[in-house]
Amino acid sequence: MTRPFVRILEPSDPWFAEPRDPSRLAREFRGLYDSISVCDITRCPRDAALAAFYGNTTRPTPVRPASLRFTDDEVIDAGGGLSKTDAQPPWPPEYNDAHHDVDVGQDGVAAAMARHALEEPARRAVADRLELVRQIVDLAVRTNAPKDFIKKVKKRLNKLATEEPSFFDAVLQIAPRARDILDQ
Repeated sequence: MTRPFVRILEPSDPWFAEPRDPSRLAREFRGLYDSISVCDITRCPRDAALAAFYGNTTRPTPVRPASLRFTDDEVIDAGGGLSKTDAQPPWPPEYNDAHHDVDVGQDGVAAAMARHALEEPARRAVADRLELVRQIVDLAVRTNAPKDFIKKVKKRLNKLATEEPSFFDAVLQIAPRARDILDQ
C-alpha cells in the first residue's frame, strides 16, 4: 500500500532559491541527525504537522512554511526504510501517531527526494503563514497542551507582537485566544 508522507523543509529557503543545487537540497533534506523525521499525512494532515512541528520548537515562524510530499514506495525505491517512531516531543497525539523516521538509506533517500523536488515542483507545498500560527494557537489552547508547548507558543507570540505588530494583529483577528496564551 502506498502512503503519502511529507518532510518539513526547515529551512525552506534553499528549496525555493534559484538556482537550486541538488546536492544542497539533499543535505537539507537529510538534516543533521541519524534519521530523517517525516509525517504520514493519512494520519495527520500536512498543515497540522507543520503546526505541531513549529509549535514544539523555538525556531522563528518561517515566512514560507514548506513541506515536500513523497510516498513510502519512493523511500523504498531509493534504498531507504521507514519506521514508526515517536516525535520529539510526542505531542500532539495525532502528530505523534503519524511520525516516522527514515532510518535506513538516508543519503540515497535524500538525494532521490531532492531530485523529485527539482523535477516536480508541485511536490513542494507552502502553507499560509497566518494559518500556521492560528493552528499553533489552537494546539496551545487545548486542555491537554503541555506546559512546555504553551511556553514556546507564548514566546513565539510575544516575539511576533514585538517584531511584527501588524502580522500579530492579523493573528489576533483569526485567533483571538492568542491573547489568552499571552495573559497566562
